[in-house]
Amino acid sequence: MHAQDTPRLLIMGAMAGLAVQSTPALADQPAAAQPLPAGVATAPAPIPSPNPTPSAAPTPPADLSGPGVIVVSGHSRKYEERIDPAEAINTKSFGAIQTADRMVIGPASQVYEHGVPGPVRSGIHNVLYNLREPTNFLNFLLQHKVGKAAETLARFTLNSTMGWGGVFDVAKRKPFNLPYRRNGLANTMGFYGIGPGPYMFLPLVGPTTLRDFIGITIDRFSAPAALGGPFQTPEYGFSVMVIGGMDDRLRIAPQLAKYRDQVGDPYRATRDFYLRRRQAEIDDLRGHPSKPATKPPVAAPPTSQSPAATAPVVTPATATPAPSN
Repeated sequence: MHAQDTPRLLIMGAMAGLAVQSTPALADQPAAAQPLPAGVATAPAPIPSPNPTPSAAPTPPADLSGPGVIVVSGHSRKYEERIDPAEAINTKSFGAIQTADRMVIGPASQVYEHGVPGPVRSGIHNVLYNLREPTNFLNFLLQHKVGKAAETLARFTLNSTMGWGGVFDVAKRKPFNLPYRRNGLANTMGFYGIGPGPYMFLPLVGPTTLRDFIGITIDRFSAPAALGGPFQTPEYGFSVMVIGGMDDRLRIAPQLAKYRDQVGDPYRATRDFYLRRRQAEIDDLRGHPSKPATKPPVAAPPTSQSPAATAPVVTPATATPAPSN
């Protein structure tokens, strides 16, 4: 599961309160009184009350703005066709990958969890993330984030030396306090105004767009090419893909279980959350921050950036942008 660190708003019909009013029919002319047959008594006309009781006021429509009320607007069909022209294919890909996760990837990740000690798994996770730092550094420079680029370079240097090749993340601890910040070429393209293009849901990638897929692909191959040596071998690439996928699958396992149980339409929920999150991240990079989609629908997995998305691929493939300098 490669994610341009995303992971993964329900589409429902619009809700509105409607007050129904009834209007009495109007008579053309009042009917003339007809004479009654002889012997039929008539009831005396009621005497009008001097203070007639006013009719009850109509009940106002229910308040749909209070807590606990969910109001979700739907997308038009034209909008759906524009952002997701290959929805039929994407839906099938989504279903097939979810089936593969239940049958193969999920059980394999459990074997990895129980068969490999926790400290070893943590070290592998740190090494994989440390190898992405050159890509993060370069893209921060391209985005004019010089301060973040310097911090990323310092992280890579510290963890590659004092952290034994990245096994230990010493840079995030005191006195350095340098957190890991994801970045990638897809963010840089968005920073310079390149639109996302059509939405896609691809095996080994997950939710993405044409722009993000191009960025993911270049990022994936540029780092090994820059590092050279054994990092360019097929064995290294396959190992990173498998181990990285298991690592990411374990980290989102609790969210994934809730996601499957509670989301009515997982495919569209994943797509809409991904697109909103990515747009918020690009807006933030360009200095126009918008309210990010930080809460996925119900229990969608969080965004992450993985070396290869072999796992459940319901995690939106996004990259979290750095704050502005």
